[in-house]
Amino acid sequence: RKIDHPPGCITMNGRTENNSGSPSTATQKAMLPDERGTVRVPETQTVCVMIPAYNCEKWLHRCLRSVIEQTYRDLEVIVIDDGSTDGSAIIADDFAKLDPRIRFVSQSNAGVAAARNRALAMTASPLIMFLDSDDWLDTTAIEKSVDILMREDCDLVFFGRISTSLNEKSVVVHDSYPAFRVFQKGELLSEYLKGNVPVFLWAKLYKRVLFDGITFPSGRIFEDISVMHKVFAKTGKAAYLPERLHFRMHRPGSLSKTMLSCKKEKDNLMAFQDCLAFVHEQRHPLEIYARAHVLRSALAVLTHNVMMPCLSPDEEKAVCALVRENADAAPLLPKRYRRLCDSVLDKKHYLRLYGFLRFLQQALKKHAAGIRLHFAKT
Repeated sequence: RKIDHPPGCITMNGRTENNSGSPSTATQKAMLPDERGTVRVPETQTVCVMIPAYNCEKWLHRCLRSVIEQTYRDLEVIVIDDGSTDGSAIIADDFAKLDPRIRFVSQSNAGVAAARNRALAMTASPLIMFLDSDDWLDTTAIEKSVDILMREDCDLVFFGRISTSLNEKSVVVHDSYPAFRVFQKGELLSEYLKGNVPVFLWAKLYKRVLFDGITFPSGRIFEDISVMHKVFAKTGKAAYLPERLHFRMHRPGSLSKTMLSCKKEKDNLMAFQDCLAFVHEQRHPLEIYARAHVLRSALAVLTHNVMMPCLSPDEEKAVCALVRENADAAPLLPKRYRRLCDSVLDKKHYLRLYGFLRFLQQALKKHAAGIRLHFAKT
């Protein structure tokens, strides 16, 4: 699908188009003369962009350039290098020397959650945005988000995004809603539970206070799933901007792609269990949707355990128990998950199905080993 990039856009190849650096729309309107003919220049709110970096030297330059070339100039940029072994730290340090808005910190490898927590502790900016080191922004992304936040008096603004493969041959457009939309207190959490609002941190502008008292759990994959339900619950008014302002690249070496294992699914399950406990405590009317998330994650863990065994017998029993406890949420899931749920509920069928899949997996492994041995001899 051909994507038309508006003026002022960092395109997927990193080229800037018509970056004028002019004042934002909200600023321009506020700078009109009053009845005395005096032009009052409003104070802008500093936006902190937090970027954890790990072995991303090929993409970090494009990421940072898309931030420092934003048409919204009142920025603080915090780059946390998480023990990179390539040239990422050198690139970030060079940018920090050239632009005083950039703060660069290097730490021993502790994971992306620890990097995000450190960045949150460092900033006092009233507005924040999260950006991964291999992603990039349209040059008007922050300006447009701040304009909406100020105009609508919001706590959070989120917008559309574009995902691309490493070679840019595959492009996927993500639009949460077809038009501009405003959410009142409580609506954002409900929309998230129903699967309409994306759970990830990026492609959103937040008021910093939404993260007061919230930390990302270290050691988990997709740590944002563990906290976003709390952020959405604290959000008063929110808005969706139907413009694709965030570009995300799916690369082979990224954490989300290389750890396709039970570890990832188990972490997802724990995150959705946290969400369910929170929603249950709040007596939310859409708790059934939170249970559906737990059910789907539990079924995904069992499926991955077949292909890549990582559960002890006791852990497998505990996950099966979760399936039984939340089985009444199965009608909210796609058909393939409903079938898996039925298989788990029927213990004999479950044992036959998963026993056969494990047998098939072992047979395929032996076949592959035989092929490798054959070619090694020849």
